[in-house]
Order: sequence, then C-alpha cells, then structure tokens
Amino acid sequence: MELAILKDIVIIFALSTLVNLVFTRIRIPTVVGYLITGIIAGPHLLTLVEARHNIELMAEIGVVLLLFTIGLEFSLKHLLKIRRIVFFGGFLQVALTAGERQAVVAGDDDKRIVEFAIIFEHFQQLADFSIESLDFPAW
Repeated sequence: MELAILKDIVIIFALSTLVNLVFTRIRIPTVVGYLITGIIAGPHLLTLVEARHNIELMAEIGVVLLLFTIGLEFSLKHLLKIRRIVFFGGFLQVALTAGERQAVVAGDDDKRIVEFAIIFEHFQQLADFSIESLDFPAW
C-alpha cells in the first residue's frame, strides 16, 4: 500500500479547504479555488506533490470532482432552454474537428487547416453570442 499518495491527497484536500475558505469570504467560486489549489501544489510553484505520476492521478481526480460540481450546479431547465444551441454547437464542433483532422491526415497544406480554424472560431463566436443573449441567473 502506497502511503505517499495518501499523504499527497491529504495535502491537496487540506490546501483546497484553506484556499476555498479564503475564496468563499471574497465571493469567488469554489471551482476557481480548486484550480488555484492545483497551481499552488503543482510542480511549478510550491512543489507539494513532487511525483509526476501522482500529479497526473490528482489531476484526473480533480477533473472528476470538477465535473461532479458542475453537474450539481447545472439545471435541467436551463439545458432544455438552450437545447438547440447545445446540440447544434456540439454537432458542429464534432464535424469541424473531424474535418480538420481529416485534412491533417490527408496531408493538406497549412492554409486548409487555418481555414478550418477560422470557420470554427466564427461558429463558436455565434454560439457564444446566442447563449449570452439568453436570460440566465448568476451561478
């Protein structure tokens, strides 16, 4: 049984608790606190978690917790309200990404790849504008 990973988990949870206590007082969302905790404890700042494999494992656990938090805060009513944008945007993203990937595999020049990126960015801005025009309460 590896106790080093357990020590790292305790350090991460303790640090995230402290960071989120401070962030709650200044009214910053806890998700941002988790991200800041990862930056602080990572190998480039305080190096509290040194082993690269353990860092990758912590990142995977963090993604699971982040998705769980988002799932708790997301409302089915809001999803139904934006379903056209979500399904259209998701289909468009998959189609454009697959087309760009096919262009790379086929060996097309860089101009084609840049064209795909510009088209994708244009549609992404349209989707962002449409979502922002809906009336959502602050999270």
